[in-house]
Amino acid sequence: MTDVDDLTPVQPGLYVWQGDITALRCDAIVNAANSGMTGCYVPNHRCIDNCIHTFAGVQLRLYCEEMMEAQGHTEPTGQAKITPAYNLPCRYVLHTVGPIVGGHLTETHCRQLADCYRSCLSLAAENGLKKRRVLLHFHWRISFSERESSGDCRCDGERVSGAERDDERGEGHFQRVQGPRQGDL
Repeated sequence: MTDVDDLTPVQPGLYVWQGDITALRCDAIVNAANSGMTGCYVPNHRCIDNCIHTFAGVQLRLYCEEMMEAQGHTEPTGQAKITPAYNLPCRYVLHTVGPIVGGHLTETHCRQLADCYRSCLSLAAENGLKKRRVLLHFHWRISFSERESSGDCRCDGERVSGAERDDERGEGHFQRVQGPRQGDL
């Protein structure tokens, strides 16, 4: 377990850390969630969404399911929800749906990702998460064929443009996505 209080800031209030976010003691971590907010639907998949829901315990899936049922619709890209962390060492999990980049990175993708950050930071401030801050975690997804079975997926059960089913890896529909190249950033 890593405690954020034991880390050295690179500048006041800013920490750079690489590791298992499900083992980080801080105010909140950010989950790159699917639009259903109830975790990955591919059993034993090692994406961050599934890891967070698995290590938090079944209580988190139940809480998210009830929250989304009350909401009555899937979560739009760029917005965020806060939940208790249950069995994780952090206090809360901020769930946000990032853009799915299929092909070239666009201005819309960049705006949606910025909306994710803003939504998470706003939720953190609204909930008084100031002392030990929030871990913001996002990564660019790459083509599923370039990853092992533990690769990233969009596994919300919906077919999306360019999606294909991979029967060897589960029942979900995987979207082949490619992250930006160095010059795109």
